[in-house]
Amino acid sequence: MGINMARRSQGPLESLLYLPWWFNACLGVALGLLAYVFLGNLAAGSGLFSVLARGMQRWAPLLILAAFLGMALLSAFFGQRRKELILQASKIEGLRSMSWSAFEVMVAEAFRRQGYAVDQSLKGGPDGGVDLTLKKAGVTTIVQCK
Repeated sequence: MGINMARRSQGPLESLLYLPWWFNACLGVALGLLAYVFLGNLAAGSGLFSVLARGMQRWAPLLILAAFLGMALLSAFFGQRRKELILQASKIEGLRSMSWSAFEVMVAEAFRRQGYAVDQSLKGGPDGGVDLTLKKAGVTTIVQCK
C-alpha cells in the first residue's frame, strides 16, 4: 500500500498573487509596451497579419495593462490579508479562531518571511496531505498544516 503524495500544481497566474503589487504593475507596463511595439512592427508590413495587427495595436496593450493592474490590486489585497493573519496568529485566541485555509496561508507567509520559496495552491480539493512545498538552498520540504 503506497502513500499518495500528489501535489496540486500552482499555475502562473496564481504565482503572480504572491509577488509584490508593484512587480505586477511594472510587468503590465512592460508587456503592454512590448505588445504595442511588436504589433506596430507587424502592422507596418502588408498582408493579413498587418491588417490584424493594426486592429489590435490600440487595444491589446491596454488589455494587457489592465489585466496586470488587476493582478497588482489582487496581489496588494492578498498581501495585506497575509500580514493580518500573521498579526492575528501572535495570540493563541487568534490561532484558535482561524479557519484551516487561513491557517495554511499564515504558515506559508511565515515560511516566505524566512526566505523559503513556497508552492501553495489556492484551489480546494484533495492534495494527498501536502499543503505546502518549501524550497531553500536546494532542499525541498513538504508541509502538512494541522
